[in-house]
Amino acid sequence: MYALEYLDERFRTHGFTTQPFVSLDATLEPLVGYAMTATIRAHEKPLLSPEKLRARRFEYYEYIASGPRPAIVVIQDMDPSPGFGAFWARSILRCIRRWALRAH
Repeated sequence: MYALEYLDERFRTHGFTTQPFVSLDATLEPLVGYAMTATIRAHEKPLLSPEKLRARRFEYYEYIASGPRPAIVVIQDMDPSPGFGAFWARSILRCIRRWALRAH
């Protein structure tokens, strides 16, 4: 049992993946960095107003820009069938690269 499991029993059955986590590009070298984590849902229309959604996005950009380095952006797709949020990566990838982060 790990230390976190002693502090909170939820860590015994929550907070980890049981799905394979592999690189889609086998030529990439291993890397080490601080995980800048987020979740995304794209399958359904957002419940936030356009103004609040815009503010939330800027909060995310500030979070990524102000985090420790080296950083790795890790985004969990929360949709029932993960993959709908993949388009997001293409539009934001340029910004993330300008901030000198690794995006996978």
